[in-house]
Amino acid sequence: MSGAFAVVPGAYAGGLRYVDVVSEAVSGRLFLHGAQVTSWRPAGVDDSLIWLSEEAVFREGTAIRGGIPICFPWFGPDKPPAGGPSHGLARLVNWRMLEATGLDDGAVSVSVGIDSSEPAPDPGWAHAFRVRDGESGAVGFSARLTAVFGASLDTRLEVTNTGARAIGFEAALHSYYRVADVTRVHISGLEGAPFVERASGATQESRVEQEPIRFAGEVDRIYEDAPSRVTLVDEVTGGSLLLESVGAGSWVVWNPHITKAAAMADFGDDEWRTMVCVEPAALHGGTVWLEPGECHTLGVAVRRS
Repeated sequence: MSGAFAVVPGAYAGGLRYVDVVSEAVSGRLFLHGAQVTSWRPAGVDDSLIWLSEEAVFREGTAIRGGIPICFPWFGPDKPPAGGPSHGLARLVNWRMLEATGLDDGAVSVSVGIDSSEPAPDPGWAHAFRVRDGESGAVGFSARLTAVFGASLDTRLEVTNTGARAIGFEAALHSYYRVADVTRVHISGLEGAPFVERASGATQESRVEQEPIRFAGEVDRIYEDAPSRVTLVDEVTGGSLLLESVGAGSWVVWNPHITKAAAMADFGDDEWRTMVCVEPAALHGGTVWLEPGECHTLGVAVRRS
């Protein structure tokens, strides 16, 4: 028997719809806009462990700053084609509610979906994927985002090629975590992994991580061929989060620090102190390829440890 739970629909003044999840084990929120988790608070925890900017904009066609944005079908700017929105289309469009289920331990599973028949900003879904020269046929996909809210948070993006030709894409779960003071945080588990530092002024040469990651300035790194498990430790509260990925060969670690935070309209000038992004990413040397009928799942399970 599943425990009692409620999934309560709501909407912001800007029209963005969301569902609130409530049970004896957890409370949380998932926006249908972008299929984006913006809150996760297990029972006994005072604040959401997922960070959301106080300056976030809730408007159609605009990415929500914070939570767990979905980067798909590309990561970063201008891929493909040149001029496309940063981090792809998925976080800018409305997804459909599919189902909500209560689980035996008081957790609640919520699934939303989208496919290539639905509207999207330029360049549109038909031109948003990489394709192989010499192949023909329609481009098509379906995607399902499932978030299981409970004592842990398990978020999975499942992408299926429903078209008639191979498609290539990138994906990341751009997870923002709340911390007391990022200068007193460290991330362990990536020692020995190669990475590229993309922060302002960095050489962007590949290096190998030698020690736990700390945040004395801007950090913007992609770790490749990385382990599936990392630990985020908050030295102020003494708490830690164990993050375990599936379907991801990379981790992205990001904090904008002072200058970049001040340059973002939807990011408070001092909010960089209270957040850090640790993101599982399916980059695999640049592209995940799916033949017609194939599926790829990218996910991350987060639990307090």
